[in-house]
Amino acid sequence: MSSHATAPRRRALPLTALCLAAALVAVLAVGAWAHWRPLSDDDAARLRARATVDAVRTGVRHDSRLLTDEILTRQLDALGPAATPAQQHRLDEREDTAATLDSLDDAADQLARTATTSADGDLAATAGAIAASWWAASPQGGGRGAGSPVTDGAASPAPSTGAATAGAAEEASPVPGAASPTRGADHESPGSPDCGTDLTAALTALDRAGYVAQAAGARLGEASGGTAENAAEVADRALEDRRVLPLLTCAPPPAGGFYRLPDEFERDPARAAGRAQREAGEALVRALAASSPGDVRAWTVTALRETARTAQTLDPQQPVAALPGRS
Repeated sequence: MSSHATAPRRRALPLTALCLAAALVAVLAVGAWAHWRPLSDDDAARLRARATVDAVRTGVRHDSRLLTDEILTRQLDALGPAATPAQQHRLDEREDTAATLDSLDDAADQLARTATTSADGDLAATAGAIAASWWAASPQGGGRGAGSPVTDGAASPAPSTGAATAGAAEEASPVPGAASPTRGADHESPGSPDCGTDLTAALTALDRAGYVAQAAGARLGEASGGTAENAAEVADRALEDRRVLPLLTCAPPPAGGFYRLPDEFERDPARAAGRAQREAGEALVRALAASSPGDVRAWTVTALRETARTAQTLDPQQPVAALPGRS
């Protein structure tokens, strides 16, 4: 065989070695970057939230009938992958680990802080949804299981004899040609408010939830144990908060109108009110995803906590959702 045939092969050997060396350097560089790169605030917040969910799964006492293993697993998966060794090292360096949790309420409040402060709207909404689930399942909040006073009273609604009940039925549908009173109409705000669709939709849902709760309180009377009336008062206070007053001037007005009562209201007023509260909570979670940290975001989280608790109290037989407003 001619020696000329092997010459190209000999010249190819150094080139192959050079390519392999370059590939090895690239792999080492990527590994070094993954190990040494700083941990972003968003990643740190997400991993803290994961640690909080994991703590509830393994150590925080909760009612497993309301907050099942399947629900907690879905919540953990919604927060993305676990920390890599390098990320965990960065968290340890920053002493950025989840606080000690004594109760489910503590855990929910921990996620509420993430929902309030995170610059990542998607993370804020996910953390808020999980917190809402836990507030609903908390013994200090809404989770009381079947047989609560509201359910017992709602099983056989009081007959419609009072004037308040009659008035609520007349206002169930919009009055043609009538001008709806607008909450906050006299408020003058500097500049133009941010009338984002998700936020104004949340205001409308919250206003409607308060309306249905007020009607349920009038229908049930003492049978509701004051829960429906309290839900209506909480919605009123939330909509009168100075942080959202400018938004009530948006066009069309997001609150202050008349609403049609749900079809199930006549059969079970408490459950209808609970469902309206739950729908308001889902709308608030969607508003979190579209908002930025600030006063309005903080208001949204506070309103979410109240609706989650009152929804479960009014309608305790409804299973606790894993990710309300996100699934």
